[in-house]
Amino acid sequence: MLAQIVAMDATRISTDGIYLHELEDTVWAQGNTNVSHGCLNLSADNARWFYDFSQPGDVVEVRDTGGAPLEIWQNGDWGVPWQQWLAGSALEVAPQPAGAPIIDSAVSNPSERQGDNGKPPR
Repeated sequence: MLAQIVAMDATRISTDGIYLHELEDTVWAQGNTNVSHGCLNLSADNARWFYDFSQPGDVVEVRDTGGAPLEIWQNGDWGVPWQQWLAGSALEVAPQPAGAPIIDSAVSNPSERQGDNGKPPR
């Protein structure tokens, strides 16, 4: 039987149960040694800060773990091309990254906007 761990200030970052959470027992290893089964362990202060500061939908970028990037179904939407992400945005006009095509925000009716092919976007 596995021991249960109470994880304080846990913030879920994937649909399959990856969390950022406090685990003081691993502070010695954080940032240099893998001692987790998938979650990201933080000191109590860092876990509290992240829990208080983050909002649903915030991007969490984890680097240099040797693991595969999260799939889209796991909330790993960094792999989605910008235009595909923009098409699914709830914003009428989403902010554009540098170098992205300009979307005419002066047109108030979304059905009047022109897509890349000269037709209104779907």
